[in-house]
Amino acid sequence: MVQQMIDLKLLQDLDQAKLKGLDNLLSNFKNPVYDPNNRHSVPAVWGTTGLVYNSSQLIPPPQDRDYLWQNKKKLSRRVTLFNDVREVIGATLKSLGYSYNSTDPKQLEAACKKLQTLKSAIANFTTDGWRDQLLTDE
Repeated sequence: MVQQMIDLKLLQDLDQAKLKGLDNLLSNFKNPVYDPNNRHSVPAVWGTTGLVYNSSQLIPPPQDRDYLWQNKKKLSRRVTLFNDVREVIGATLKSLGYSYNSTDPKQLEAACKKLQTLKSAIANFTTDGWRDQLLTDE
């Protein structure tokens, strides 16, 4: 998106002298191909998404996301997914062996179809509500 915004002249050069912490960026976030020398952008957050579960409730524990599909009957109405379409589709694409960021229509369709088969196990979509669910043994 940054590259598209640069091309459309929607971004101006950053005054890097006013930005603290640029020297702390991991090397893979410095000088990205879409924005050489971070002239227009710097990363705001970085992380990974995993499975969070109650270890007293899921024995054996999940080893990967495929667990959700392999155990969808057992997990009926007990799965909470992020309320973020990129996160959910991305994780499903990865479970199919595709790039998290795929834009291939056939791969996206395959991910949507696979995700639809999980529908019966999904209790809700939230960003932070899962914490309360864990605390109450849901």
